[in-house]
Amino acid sequence: MARFHGLIARVRRLVRFRLVVPLKRSKHAPEATARGVMIGVFWALTPLIGIQMILVVLTWLAVRWNPRLDFICWSPWPGPG
Repeated sequence: MARFHGLIARVRRLVRFRLVVPLKRSKHAPEATARGVMIGVFWALTPLIGIQMILVVLTWLAVRWNPRLDFICWSPWPGPG
């Protein structure tokens, strides 16, 4: 049982230092992280197994090269107010 608690403690520490701390120290707004997660989850839930990462990279390149396509990232969010 002690080994199990040690494993849980290591997993919690790993999650904290690899996920939580970098998110808190990020210079970007939390909305940017949420939009990135939204796009990742959207492509992950499609039944296109095998080309999902290609679609994620293509979406990233399209938004990166053409800022007008940024509406893809913020369209589900209502305006401020």
